[in-house]
Amino acid sequence: MSSTPKWGPHSVSQRLVAASRETCSQCCCLPAPAIGEWAFAIVTVKVIATTGLRVTNEVHRHGQAMYLAKMNNYEVAVAHCAVGFFERNRAETEAKGYDAKRLPPGQYLTERFPVLHVGDVPTYAAGEWTLTITGAVAAPFTIGLDELRALPSVDFTTDIHCVTKWSKFDTVWRGVRVRELFERAGVRSDATHVMAHAEYGYTANLPMADATRDESIVAYSYDGAEIEPIHGGPVRLVIPHLYFWKSAKWLRALEATTADAPGFWEQNGYHMYGDPFLEQRFWGD
Repeated sequence: MSSTPKWGPHSVSQRLVAASRETCSQCCCLPAPAIGEWAFAIVTVKVIATTGLRVTNEVHRHGQAMYLAKMNNYEVAVAHCAVGFFERNRAETEAKGYDAKRLPPGQYLTERFPVLHVGDVPTYAAGEWTLTITGAVAAPFTIGLDELRALPSVDFTTDIHCVTKWSKFDTVWRGVRVRELFERAGVRSDATHVMAHAEYGYTANLPMADATRDESIVAYSYDGAEIEPIHGGPVRLVIPHLYFWKSAKWLRALEATTADAPGFWEQNGYHMYGDPFLEQRFWGD
């Protein structure tokens, strides 16, 4: 792999198109035994491939009626099971002793860590990965992985919620608070937002107030081990109180900005903020 950072001007639009043509089994976002869950993956992939993200958003927004309008008889029958699955999953979550308030509306609990992303999983030679803190700061800087690990770190356990409707409880992370990285760079008082930059040109926007909460970290460890590449390793952003697309995998830069601007998925129909408990999945939610 070239030493040139891939988070620069590269576009992921072509990768989105390519990913949309993959079969639903390649999504890996849902466990195979749950037929209702597979229906979600089938509908999402096929509608993206044929009609684009706008209609995909309408499928999620209007639910079963849109499944009936878009899919063939077999898939309609499967999709129709999805509502029953979500109800059963929520009841099972409570039966296990979890507080039902931990599971946002429209989500299901899984013990797996599903994998869903656009494009290839990057690899890095030793010493190749770096993180740059830039933008509306007095002293931009770039550090490597060993330098990041040498900084004061925090460990915490949190729930995470994906916009594709799965939630996972009690995930364990270690990393450096975003707030401390920006403090080191001398973030300016007029910086109101953050743009996270990741490989292949992927971006995600965040209010500065959310990016600098105590639990918002640049993570390099998950569950006591290095973060697997498929889950965003060696380093990913973790912003657990928002939908997990805001927690960019393969993080390469954090840019302080003086105004909000949409990131990659936000330009393609996802919500600018993304609160899972308000179901802020798409534009207008």
